Amino acid sequence: MASGQHVPTATAETANTNRPTATASQVHPRAKVPIPVVPVTCAHLLYGEWLRRANCRTDAREQLRTAHDLLSAIGMEAFAERASRELSATGETARKRTALATVEADHELTAQEAQVAQLARDGLSNPEIGARPFISAHTVQYHLGKVFTKLGISSRGQLHRVPPGRLDTPGR
Repeated sequence: MASGQHVPTATAETANTNRPTATASQVHPRAKVPIPVVPVTCAHLLYGEWLRRANCRTDAREQLRTAHDLLSAIGMEAFAERASRELSATGETARKRTALATVEADHELTAQEAQVAQLARDGLSNPEIGARPFISAHTVQYHLGKVFTKLGISSRGQLHRVPPGRLDTPGR
């Protein structure tokens, strides 16, 4: 930049100007919310996903619940479903557990385990499976180990013998 040229700077005076904000319905007639809500809502989703992968499940649940509620409310169903899957992967359940239910739940697959098992049954390799839910091949191996233990099997080849309903995603 040549010397003497004016460089605009943000000040309290310019930051507080009342600029019109387009609503999403002005951009797209089926949208239900102002445009600034969408990035904030998606930030909850992304942060929740990051927290879950960082093994901060309790904090992740809070962010993912918020994201799911907001995304559903504004009609972004695909992202709401993504938040729901992530929330399930944190192990969140809405049901109360009895002693028998706790024992049964120890053998029930989590949403992430069910998804990994289905992809493994379909013949995908660990890196290919990991690319789908955005997890590492090492995490895929961990989930498969848990799946094998819960289902009483010892290899991928035995996944074809598991009854179809047993690999369904919990809560569906």
